[in-house]
Amino acid sequence: MLVIEGRVNGSRVTKYTSVSVGNTTLSIGGYSSINLNKVISVDVISQEVQTTTGGGVTGAGAGAVLGFLIAGPIGTAVGAGIGSKKKQQGRNSITIAIGFSNGDSLVCENAKQTDIGKLKVAASQNLLTPAKSKQLTQSSSKNQKAKNVKNNGVKILKKPKHPPKWDFELKKAHGKKHSSSAKLPPHNFLSKWETIDNCDEAALNLFNQKCNSAIKDYNNFLWIFYNHTLETEEEFNSISQIILKNFIASIHKFKDLDINLEKLKKIELKLAEDLKVLLLELKSDEEELSKKGFFGKGSIKQRIEDKKSSIKKIKKKITANKGQITKNSKILDSKDTKEILKIPNALKKFESIFLLRFVGVKLPPSNFKTITALNNQTFLDTYRKHFKTVWEIKLKKDKEEKLKAKELIEQKKKEKNIQEKKSLEAMLEKENLNQKKGNVMKSVKERILDLQSLFDEGLITKDEYETQRQNLIKQI
Repeated sequence: MLVIEGRVNGSRVTKYTSVSVGNTTLSIGGYSSINLNKVISVDVISQEVQTTTGGGVTGAGAGAVLGFLIAGPIGTAVGAGIGSKKKQQGRNSITIAIGFSNGDSLVCENAKQTDIGKLKVAASQNLLTPAKSKQLTQSSSKNQKAKNVKNNGVKILKKPKHPPKWDFELKKAHGKKHSSSAKLPPHNFLSKWETIDNCDEAALNLFNQKCNSAIKDYNNFLWIFYNHTLETEEEFNSISQIILKNFIASIHKFKDLDINLEKLKKIELKLAEDLKVLLLELKSDEEELSKKGFFGKGSIKQRIEDKKSSIKKIKKKITANKGQITKNSKILDSKDTKEILKIPNALKKFESIFLLRFVGVKLPPSNFKTITALNNQTFLDTYRKHFKTVWEIKLKKDKEEKLKAKELIEQKKKEKNIQEKKSLEAMLEKENLNQKKGNVMKSVKERILDLQSLFDEGLITKDEYETQRQNLIKQI
């Protein structure tokens, strides 16, 4: 089969790429394959059938008549022979459309019946499984949610899939834009290397300036695509090392550019001199041509044409040479270049920072001229390099935070229980006190009534009654 159009894994497939159907996979162009369990539909779009026309007795008779009319008796025999032959029209070809579970599709021509059969069997089997897979997915999702939601509804952090190899495969995190940014976390290692003993101050300041800018860009990259920020010193060190290597490579390239610029300027002078000579020779030939007679002009005209051709070639070289001079001059006159070159003996100073900053790491070789662009691909490579360490730290931190949160919740529960217990004890104590006061009031009242009864019966004097009465009242 040959692809007419379609997409596989989100990428367009080149027209006329060959497709073969195996027992378990669909091979596309010999470099990509899709499992047949992803095929969900197979439809025949069109079918061409090869037909046979002409030939036989009728064809021979018609050919003989036509041959006689054109070439006489000889044409009769020739026409009959040609007319008796059968002619094939059209071709046998079936065009099909294949649909996949991820939304991709392929339209292919020259499909064989056996291939169509395999694809239809696969599609029919795959259409029976979605309900079961959905049930399994839902149940596993519920179980996962039950596992993830712990500690009073706090969600447990999960390690994501390993990052892709290429930046075009990146997908932005939910709610993020390419312009999104995040503040750098307050890691101590970010300010650790702001000062380095025995290093040139100008070189160190320039390094820190470029490094800080790159680290902010890397932090924003993590925020946009992975919804978190800079986590480890290892990531910081990787970006810092790229910056220093770029400085060293740039200085090596500047030297080459400077030497190359001198060569280009010499070439420019040589080409200008050659052009001047040719123009003078051309002028001389043209003057000679004007003086020659009719029969002596041929050789001079040829010389003039040769000169003009040579002049054209030299002018083309001069233009190309000027372009190179302009390009090299722009690089050497750029702000970044001037910042580096205004530092005396810049190469040694940046190499010194490298050796002090990255102890045990070899310096780039003397011919090192590779400048790494600080783009999404570089940041992705850095993240991939430290992905395992980053997520070990993040998961450990998350576990500690969840444990602290759990302990805090338990502590608050204990404090609440203690407070409730204290409130209950205070309430009970107040009730007991009120009860005691009520009992005292009741006892005093009864005793005053008894005292009144004694006085009424004349058993005690008035003074005795008043004295005892005042004593009882004081108890209330």
